[in-house]
Amino acid sequence: MEEENEIGSNITHDHGTSRGFEGWKPYQELLPPQEEQDNIQSPGYSPEEVIKGCMDPEANNYNPDANQNEKCEYSVSLQRTIYDNKNLTDNVDNSFSELSVRDFLIKDFFNLYKKLFYNIPIKGLFSHQDIITRSRNYIGGYIHPRSKDINNLYTQITSALEILYSIEKTHSIIKNSSVLKTKEEPIEYYYIQTMRKRKINDITLIEKIKEINGYNPNQDISVPIDRTALDFLENGPDINTELDLGTTDLTINLDGIDIDSRTYLINEYGSGTGGGYPSEGKDEDGNNVSYINNRPYS
Repeated sequence: MEEENEIGSNITHDHGTSRGFEGWKPYQELLPPQEEQDNIQSPGYSPEEVIKGCMDPEANNYNPDANQNEKCEYSVSLQRTIYDNKNLTDNVDNSFSELSVRDFLIKDFFNLYKKLFYNIPIKGLFSHQDIITRSRNYIGGYIHPRSKDINNLYTQITSALEILYSIEKTHSIIKNSSVLKTKEEPIEYYYIQTMRKRKINDITLIEKIKEINGYNPNQDISVPIDRTALDFLENGPDINTELDLGTTDLTINLDGIDIDSRTYLINEYGSGTGGGYPSEGKDEDGNNVSYINNRPYS
């Protein structure tokens, strides 16, 4: 009994090792490798073959044989129905703020217009000029009150200019109603009217000029002149027929001048500083537009 106790007293365990008997090893060393342990199977055990696939019966790519789930694919059917404003309210729950249709008021437009006024381009698409043109076309026949005053002023200016240009202009040396004859070849004849030279294309009309002005029919009324001196006189309309001799001084003085053109009046009599004088032009659509300081006003 004492021997047994002595033997037992010499047997100690330290983390799975046995000491006291020669040749003892840790129990881990007595086990087979881990791979062999994994392959140790109970009698009758058969490993299941891994089949990957979608295991959702509702999916398009469902695999009933799959035992390991993978990505599933589904079909999504979207149907679009378009409603106008009235039908939208009748058929769609618009209690959500995202679906609510806001009714904009006229004052909303003008508040936004006032806010963006200086950001809107003057000309072009979506511009001030575009707004004016659309409004004017919509109103139809609209005349700006300021346009009436301006038109009246233009009428008065035109009438005053007609009186002014009806006055016969005179020259201190070359008299009106005289006939000038060039010294150099080719010989040309000119009739002087309101200080302008009018070329006589039919010299037989000189006899008519004598008659109109009370000259002696046998008198040579032509005055020789150098072309250099002749060039100092402004040109008037040519005389081709007897009717041309009846042209008034107003028409002669206005030859090449259009006093009915506002552009001419502004360039000739305006301040030239852009101080509010209206002018005429066309917009990008070819419509007649009046401008003040290069901006449409009516």
